[in-house]
Amino acid sequence: TVLDAPPALSLLGPVNLANITSSPVTVNWTVNSTLDANLTCSVYINGTLNATTTGNGTLLASVTAFPGVYSWYVICQDDAANTNTSGTRRPSLS
Repeated sequence: TVLDAPPALSLLGPVNLANITSSPVTVNWTVNSTLDANLTCSVYINGTLNATTTGNGTLLASVTAFPGVYSWYVICQDDAANTNTSGTRRPSLS
């Protein structure tokens, strides 16, 4: 079977404008592929790679964030190099 579709990707939390009170912050998302059980997902904080994890389903990562509003998003890739980039969330750390 040829992998020709990007993995489905959806951010779960933290949500936009959430007020987080401590760092590190746990971010989580779902990523699914019916053809690849071991997807590689990279978490970016303010545009910089912060963590990488692998799996299929609901995943999480503990990331470092600094006080103030920050942005985070995830890029996931399957073994055939199909990628999907999530939208961006902007919570704040107080």
